[in-house]
This record gives sequence, structure tokens and C-alpha cells, in this order.
Amino acid sequence: MIDQLLRYLQNKYFLSILGIFFAVILIFNIANYFSERSKEQDFFQFIKLGELISSDASISQIEENENWEFRNFGYSLLSKSIVAKKALDQENYIEASRLYSEIINLLKSSNTDEGTKLILLDQFLSNYLRVLIQLEDFETGSLMIKESDNESVVFFEVAGDFYSHFNESIIANEFYDKAINLAEDEASRNILKLKKL
Repeated sequence: MIDQLLRYLQNKYFLSILGIFFAVILIFNIANYFSERSKEQDFFQFIKLGELISSDASISQIEENENWEFRNFGYSLLSKSIVAKKALDQENYIEASRLYSEIINLLKSSNTDEGTKLILLDQFLSNYLRVLIQLEDFETGSLMIKESDNESVVFFEVAGDFYSHFNESIIANEFYDKAINLAEDEASRNILKLKKL
């Protein structure tokens, strides 16, 4: 019996399979190590960016002094949204517009869960429209609204606000009506009705 076991262990097929098995484990461990190291680098880079954002640095200084492109999609999305918020705080609407446009394009092309993607797109599209109102950019906002397939109360309300700002009352009322139809409570419907022109 021991002789058969020794012959089996000396068999070249068994040794080849065993060697492949250990090579796969080794490759997997190396890949896992580099993946963890990459996540760690992104985390420390994000912390460094957070410190810069919390300082009195301007948006142009942040973009010049810091590499804030991340390998991890979550860090990239979060950092761009924080920098866009800082641009809004500094009333740098052109930069905020550019960043929100990038964020929206990133989200649309990502493989994020559809439910999560819709919620995030709803917020970022609404913020982008508000920035376009500040920039008095009717063409870009109108095109973005027409191309959007977002159907939420918030988006319809902000789209109504957008058209209302540019004195397009018929189109604004259409969006307010869509928002009213989707609103879940009476208070929200009443507020939207007050906005109608």
C-alpha cells in the first residue's frame, strides 16, 4: 500500500497538478496583496485630499497641488463631489459645473448597482441644474434635461425651477405637474402647486 502511494506521489501528472495548484495560490496571494496595497494608497491619498480641502486652499490650488485621481471608483466619485461642493462654497460655478458634468459621466458609465446609480444621478443632476441656473446657461441645462431619463420628484422639481428661472412657464409647469403626480405626501404636492406659474 505504501509502495502504491509513493508511486502515485512520484507520478508526473500528480506533481504537475500539485505545482499548478501552488502556482495559482501564489498568484492569487500576490494579486490580493497588490489590491490591498492599492486600496491603502487610495485611502491615504483621500485623507491627504481631505486635509487640503478643509484648508483655505482654492479650487485651482487643489487641482494644481494634488493628484486626486483614484483607482477606486468610490474614492474618485466622493473626492470629485467634495471638491465640487468646495467650488460652490467659493462661488466658482464654472469649476463646479465641470466637476458635476464629470461626476455624471462617471456615474453613467460605471457598473454601479442601478438603484444606487439612480439615487446618485438624481442628486448630482439636480445639483448640476442648480449650478447651470447660477451660470445662466439655458442651452446646456435644457439639453441635459431633455437627454435625462431621470423620473424623480426632486429632478422634476429642479427642472421646473430651471425653466421657471428662464421664464419658460409652460415647460416649467409641465415639470411641476410631473413632480406633483409623483409626490408622496400632501405637503410636498402643495409646495409644488405654489411653484406653478
